[in-house]
Amino acid sequence: MARNSYAFAMLAMAIAALLAALPAQAFNSRSLLQRNDMLFPPNCNCLRNASASPFRLELIQPPATAVQGFFKYCFNLANVGGCSPTQRCCNSTQGVYKIELDINATCKGYLRRVTVDGRNHTAFEFNTNSGVVRITSLNLTSEKVNTTQVCLYIRASNESCSRLEGFCTIGDTACRYAIFQTDRTCCPVGIAALLPSPPFFPSFDQPPPPVIEFVAPPPAPPVPFFPNCSCERDVKGSQYTLKPVAEVGPVGDRNLTQICFTINTKNVCEDSTSSCCTFTLSKLELDANPECATALAYMSVDGVIKPRFFQYNPYPAIKVTNINKTFAEADGTKVCLFMKPECNSLEALGSNKDGTITAAVFNHPSEKINCCPVFTVK
Repeated sequence: MARNSYAFAMLAMAIAALLAALPAQAFNSRSLLQRNDMLFPPNCNCLRNASASPFRLELIQPPATAVQGFFKYCFNLANVGGCSPTQRCCNSTQGVYKIELDINATCKGYLRRVTVDGRNHTAFEFNTNSGVVRITSLNLTSEKVNTTQVCLYIRASNESCSRLEGFCTIGDTACRYAIFQTDRTCCPVGIAALLPSPPFFPSFDQPPPPVIEFVAPPPAPPVPFFPNCSCERDVKGSQYTLKPVAEVGPVGDRNLTQICFTINTKNVCEDSTSSCCTFTLSKLELDANPECATALAYMSVDGVIKPRFFQYNPYPAIKVTNINKTFAEADGTKVCLFMKPECNSLEALGSNKDGTITAAVFNHPSEKINCCPVFTVK
């Protein structure tokens, strides 16, 4: 008996020494992975079970298309049915409000543009704290879901973040997603991945079909990502608005032309759940042609002269800062640019090159929100 007790004690000591020698990360990494799996989408109290919802996100083949400095990855939203209409996440009133993707937080700056059905979609956010990309304000009915395509434009490089397997945490040319339905209490989670190709069985009874060569037309150039910030761009989530038409006219000073933008406020916020409905007006940014930097003579806010501020990096923009008006004071604020002849029109000044310019209104940095509703002015 004493010999057995001694052997047991020695075995216990050996096991304890072996466990102590293992790095803590061997346990922490596994528990962290499990915790992250449980938390996706993070900070949400919603039903994640995909079988309770008819909606899915499908990765389109081929997985990436090279488009002028970007890799474009596209997904189709699908209404596959298969769930019981008696469940709250499956009834006919449910549509799709937003999509969240489980991404690598270190890839911030690689996602430059999002399109929905080929049109630029500014209502998206790269949240590094939560490790998600949120594509919001889709507002799709259940009937519209099957015809909707969402594309990500990721900056092309040799880095892993330029590829979907590095951009999304799951790897293997796949991305974990959550689809938030209309009432925001349903968020079915799934994995959008490339399906394996079906097996090929050659037939010797008939000749192979002829090869048809298809040459796709060149893609349209991507719309610039503006502003290059992690902020809420959706105008439906703000009571600020920009007058859609700028005032352009000559001034007597040094053969200059003034281009004026009017900032107004609305009484109602279309998305009442947004934290950006009202905020202190801090600045206005304009997506400007960098060749017009020297053509900007000066600026004014409500007739008060401001020094010129043309930013080159990290993205070209005219910044009108320190406006600092409360929401109650902001209605009717007029911002004017005084331009030299070489850039005295929106067609020359705006990066869009189509007679319009993209502009964003920002909240004050002291507020615990990040708001930048984006508008197009002509």
